[in-house]
Amino acid sequence: IEHNMKKIQSLQGFRALGFICVFLWHCGKGNAGTYAVSLFVMLSGFLLMFRDSGGVEERRQTLACSVKSAMHKIWKLYPLHIMMFISAYVYYEFISKQLSHVHIIVRSLSNVLLLQSCIPFAEFWYYSFNGPSWYLSLTFFLYCAFPYIKARIKKSNPITMSFFLYLGMIVYCVIASKLQIPAAVKKWLVYISPIFRCFDFAIGCCAGMIVKRGGMDRKKANGAGIMFLILSMISISIFAAFRSNQKSMAFIYSLIYVPAIFTGLLSLGSNQGFLSKIFSVRVFARLGDISGYAFLIHGMAMCYVSAAVSKINWNVLRRADVKNVTAFIVTILLALLYEYLIKKYTNCKVGRLAK
Repeated sequence: IEHNMKKIQSLQGFRALGFICVFLWHCGKGNAGTYAVSLFVMLSGFLLMFRDSGGVEERRQTLACSVKSAMHKIWKLYPLHIMMFISAYVYYEFISKQLSHVHIIVRSLSNVLLLQSCIPFAEFWYYSFNGPSWYLSLTFFLYCAFPYIKARIKKSNPITMSFFLYLGMIVYCVIASKLQIPAAVKKWLVYISPIFRCFDFAIGCCAGMIVKRGGMDRKKANGAGIMFLILSMISISIFAAFRSNQKSMAFIYSLIYVPAIFTGLLSLGSNQGFLSKIFSVRVFARLGDISGYAFLIHGMAMCYVSAAVSKINWNVLRRADVKNVTAFIVTILLALLYEYLIKKYTNCKVGRLAK
């Protein structure tokens, strides 16, 4: 495929949609926050498989090589993660004064070592400092698992493999729904656990393999695009209807979104059809370029904007929608600044190597 190794603009637009859904979710708007997490997980798998060139990596799949490769993939995000970790500590210690010192060492270590997603207790992962950073922890473990997942998929039919992986997710969720455990731990099992997330990550890899092998023409891409829209609306509606039902938790946090996102990846990954045109809009694709940075920044941006506004005696600024818009603007500006600094550093490094 001619565009195999190039950035597909429509997929960047897809990433932007995910960020917008997460931001609105954290603003208390809409019901698509969990949908966006599944989108990010499957999109990561898709892109890794789609861009994979094999070569040397095919012949050496040791754990050390996998960890080194995963660190290389997230190196641009890790410094930002540490910055947000420090800003979160300052905020919770000195501004909101909500930081409990009982588990502060464990929380700090889990953040620095990117272990948040491996610990099934809310106070250690989701509520430890910069909340959204648990996803970077998850991403690191998925990247470590990628060489092994890739090797298995390349020996199989990706369509058949997708079916059995989804069947595995269903069985996993049924078992999780039967467990008599705290709600926070159950949520970890079906939403955050790297083991569980390997399923939809691998399904994303299968979608990448299908498109990479040239399995999508314009007609199929349009059909997949229509299915994506229909299934997305159905799955998000199901979440909205059952989000307060604890018994349905095991099924609505990720399982229901997989078919919709799978069809969306097939349509957008082919870079053909009406859906690709929609998501390739320049502004949307540009937001997708910085969405990784914005994702890590937005939580603390919302906290600091809210704290700053509370000190101002002007009722208009205290309105929730005004605070949310302000936080969004601050997030985008900081993400653009960080992107500029990373590019500057990269260019300087390349320049020194050239000498």
